[in-house]
Amino acid sequence: MRFGLCYIPDYHQELSGSWQDWYDNMIEEVRLAEALGFDGAWFAEHRVAGFAFGSPALFIAACARETRHIRLGCSVSLLPLNNPVRAAEDYAMADVLSHGRL
Repeated sequence: MRFGLCYIPDYHQELSGSWQDWYDNMIEEVRLAEALGFDGAWFAEHRVAGFAFGSPALFIAACARETRHIRLGCSVSLLPLNNPVRAAEDYAMADVLSHGRL
């Protein structure tokens, strides 16, 4: 059996603190999940008030720099809102930065 995280995060300033705190806390959760032996962490792109998470590829790259083994992925990518070639390039670069863990 494999265990992982799937982030469809919501942001509420009164609970999450600053945007920087919000992202830092998610990265820390991924680091902890890796330390606990979780297999993966997935991130969903959303652009709805309170559920804004605009660039999973960028966040995956940030998590990749803080972890070594956990696999990272995108569970939702809003391709109609993005240039498909750019999205492919962003995910390809995140895969390289993660040493093939995307």
